[in-house]
Amino acid sequence: MTQPESSDCDWGDIINAFPLKKLWVTHTLNLRPLTKQDSVELGDFLSGDPEMTWTRKPWSRRNVDYLLSLRLSHYKQYGFGPYGIELDGKLIGMAGVQVWDYEPCSVEFLVYVAKSQWNQGYGTNLTKWIIDKCNDIPSLPFLYAATRPENTRINHIVKQLGFMKTGNGEHYGYPSIYWKRACK
Repeated sequence: MTQPESSDCDWGDIINAFPLKKLWVTHTLNLRPLTKQDSVELGDFLSGDPEMTWTRKPWSRRNVDYLLSLRLSHYKQYGFGPYGIELDGKLIGMAGVQVWDYEPCSVEFLVYVAKSQWNQGYGTNLTKWIIDKCNDIPSLPFLYAATRPENTRINHIVKQLGFMKTGNGEHYGYPSIYWKRACK
């Protein structure tokens, strides 16, 4: 049996759970769709710091613009995608779900929080928020994640939140650990 193309999936339940509008997580922390105008603020915390990039190499503004274009294209293609994270009105990261290409009609979560906001619990709280949303999607049996092996911080968080390691591979061209967690 061949896997369906992502475009053949009914993403309606996921779109309803993760609508492209502003959502409040706490009274000071909200998620909102990214826009082209977010390039400068994203670049402020993604550019030049290898710990803040998937590639583990310093990114230029051009890399950030490319990543932002991918996020905006995901919105157009699927009707959902990673949000911008705002804390007291300032963009401090990205979080949400996107298509997981390794299982049919599945999503992976992602959370990037600016280094200046690490150790405040935002990444863990946003991951829990995403898990809670996924638990309310009847058509979604699992939530997936890919992490870099050397990122001990996120590897600890996903394990602590009930994700099980399913293997190793390459994700967007880089060595990765694959995880999954049952929804509900």
